[in-house]
Amino acid sequence: MTVFSMLYRVFYDKKLASEFIKNGQGRGGKVLFVLAVFVALSIAIRTFLTVDALKELPVSEMTENMPEIVFENNKIVSPENYYASFSDKESKVVFVFDTTDAPYSLSDKIGVFMRKDALIFQDKNETRILSYQKLLNGENLTLTRAVMEELIHKIIDSLRKALPPVLFVLVVPALFLWYIVLSYFYGAMSYLMTYALHLEPAYDERIRLAVLSLMPWTVLNALATLLGVNIRFGAASGLLLTLIYMFCFLKEEREPKTV
Repeated sequence: MTVFSMLYRVFYDKKLASEFIKNGQGRGGKVLFVLAVFVALSIAIRTFLTVDALKELPVSEMTENMPEIVFENNKIVSPENYYASFSDKESKVVFVFDTTDAPYSLSDKIGVFMRKDALIFQDKNETRILSYQKLLNGENLTLTRAVMEELIHKIIDSLRKALPPVLFVLVVPALFLWYIVLSYFYGAMSYLMTYALHLEPAYDERIRLAVLSLMPWTVLNALATLLGVNIRFGAASGLLLTLIYMFCFLKEEREPKTV
């Protein structure tokens, strides 16, 4: 049994429960790490596809009628109360320049929203905010139209190359630690089910049970991210799905095996 095969076998293979939970070793740390890598890779690929789509924006058209943009004290001070919106030919990717005081509302489109105090990168499922304080490091700046066009191309190209690997490196350890916490949480939850089913697994078996049970919703969420599908398991639905799988795995262990 390979660890990578568990990412898909968990959805259909009834033998996996006995192979991993009953006959496995340790507490599933290797499985959790592979799971973290898979989810982080999905996020990195989706980020690359999102930023890569920005290349389709009509940058020359966008900057043709744009006024000079003046940054002072980590925010745009000129032009004031200005709004402009651009999109690609298929209207799937947008660029919005907005220095009004209107609150930002989530969009269902992929794009970049340039606000008074920050750049907002919007995907179908995620929103990332980059403040001008981080971007300009406190420096004042004036952007002419020519500089603006060149800068947009450079930003898109830089983000396309740098953001996915940086996210991957940062997300893997964070997810790995989070999944460890979840495995112990669901390991504790397993006591309620094993009591009801009159089972007494060893402690390490409980943790392996928890690891296997939390895999389905994390894999499904990762696939939704990768494919850009706006369907996610939140905290409540993720908890429910995990407990359902935990119950099914325990039932499988409880039923007598026929030869």
